[in-house]
Amino acid sequence: GTSEPTRAHHRGGGGIVADESGNFIYATLRNTVPGAVVALKRDAETGNVEIHKRAESGGEIPRCITCVGDDLVFVANQEDRKLCCFKGKGELE
Repeated sequence: GTSEPTRAHHRGGGGIVADESGNFIYATLRNTVPGAVVALKRDAETGNVEIHKRAESGGEIPRCITCVGDDLVFVANQEDRKLCCFKGKGELE
């Protein structure tokens, strides 16, 4: 018989990118089901970073992420080939 190929090597971190202002950093998480994207807020004075918001990536195994200015965040999901768009500025909606 045939067996499903393992996709374990697709788990773990994906992409990471900062918005144009440098106030928010976005990262994809491929080790969650469903996949997720997080917005991290950077404190301008200390440089410390903390989780601001988390959202489902809109697909399976989020791989690539990019920002368009501060207003839009695009996430490309590898397994199902879905491209999802989120509001920027830490909103992820």
